[in-house]
Amino acid sequence: MGLEKKIKINELKKESIGAINTLDSLDKPKDTIPTDRIRKIIQ
Repeated sequence: MGLEKKIKINELKKESIGAINTLDSLDKPKDTIPTDRIRKIIQ
């Protein structure tokens, strides 16, 4: 059960990182998106 939980958490992390990368690629200035802070929270 513990292993399944870890796998689910890893999948969520991947989805979150994918969402952040999508934000990064939008036409907004990257400086307005605190991606480094978000990544630290996810990790």
